[in-house]
Amino acid sequence: MTRDGTINASALEAPQRENRAARQKAGRLRTVRTGFAHHQAGRLRQAAALYRKVLDKNPDDPNALHLLGVVANQRGAAGSAVCLIERALPALSDIPDVHLNRGNALREVGRLAEAVASYRRALALNPDYGMAHNNLAAALNEGEEFEAGLESSERAIALIPEFFGTYVNHAGALMGLGGLPKPRQRCVARSISRLTGGKRIATSVGCSRSSGGTRKQWPA
Repeated sequence: MTRDGTINASALEAPQRENRAARQKAGRLRTVRTGFAHHQAGRLRQAAALYRKVLDKNPDDPNALHLLGVVANQRGAAGSAVCLIERALPALSDIPDVHLNRGNALREVGRLAEAVASYRRALALNPDYGMAHNNLAAALNEGEEFEAGLESSERAIALIPEFFGTYVNHAGALMGLGGLPKPRQRCVARSISRLTGGKRIATSVGCSRSSGGTRKQWPA
């Protein structure tokens, strides 16, 4: 209100703009959550379409960037995944899943040291994150850091014993350390190949499972 008692129009418009922005943000979040439901169900095309719909309205939406990056990695476009997740990272830096998924994408493009650092950041935020221990073990084994890989795989087994990849990584670390006789190593290697179809394992994404401990949920 001005000195003469009249109402300033801008004073009315400001709350309206704030309300409109809040409604738009809530609408984007609903769309991301719908996409996330498709994502968890394995419907990657539908999920990606909804994440892109959000980014058409707000190119910097961190949840949509992160989750679209996860989809990209699952579809084999790891380079794009790294770029998308890293754009989301400043706004979601306190969420372990984001660091896990960044690590997964970095590992796929061969940036192993950065992947290890990303998994360790996830564990700094949640020391009981079983899948982060598991994927860290896999990355350490790839880098021939077998002692550290063995430690991480043992921690993963304790936290997520139902996930067979933990045992694969444990066996891989033991083989790397020479902890198994050669005939046994060959047997283990054949078993691993049969279990995985010859493909690399242990890249489960953070959005698809709960691995114990206190975790901040997203999209939020």
